[in-house]
Amino acid sequence: MILLILSAPLAARDANSIVEAADKYRGFKGSFAQQSTAVYYKNDKEESSTNLKVYINDNRNSLVRFMGPGRDKGQIMLMSGNNIWMYIPGTRNPIRLSPQQRLLGQASNGDVARTNYSDDYNAELDGEEKVENINCHRLILTANEPDTTYQKIVYFVKKTDNRPVKALFYAKSGKLLKTGYFKKPGTFLGRTILRELHLYDELKKNEKTVIKVEKITREKLPASHFNYKYLPRIR
Repeated sequence: MILLILSAPLAARDANSIVEAADKYRGFKGSFAQQSTAVYYKNDKEESSTNLKVYINDNRNSLVRFMGPGRDKGQIMLMSGNNIWMYIPGTRNPIRLSPQQRLLGQASNGDVARTNYSDDYNAELDGEEKVENINCHRLILTANEPDTTYQKIVYFVKKTDNRPVKALFYAKSGKLLKTGYFKKPGTFLGRTILRELHLYDELKKNEKTVIKVEKITREKLPASHFNYKYLPRIR
């Protein structure tokens, strides 16, 4: 009985430690900037894309600048905790969005504005599974708050080095929304980072969206930039 009581907290701690280790393949602690491109494909043909520069501040606050092309250029999106505001040049005030709203194709606002799962989810080990011929831990990630981008993620992490391989993203209703694959390791600031996240819609089987990391730099914005009221003043 004592062993059973002690083993549950230990398992939870181990599961969350695996998620923290996996986060290191998706970004950095502290402040940094990530230049990315989100590309939407239909029937394997590129339909549209948008270039983004994402400023991460302490992993709970991020600012996304839309660099182009087209009409999205100049827009700014702020994510503070699970609250999102979008500022469109020429308007007076930022508008409120949700992390679940789609940014482009299968990519939601939260997909581009967050680079870690350990702050937003509590993890449990759920056995092992082979994914793309890779032996993985299977983890169940449950959102800590009701307005988190996804309420549940089934996360597959390589056993030998905790590298993310695959994720199943679920809505509050329990419905599977999309599947993601983490691909193409690259070196940024002396560390291995996964350069691409491939997202597949569960209903639109002929569509996918790829978020590609192009560059990562150590940059820090002033604290004022992470206040939604300041967004119209950013140039």
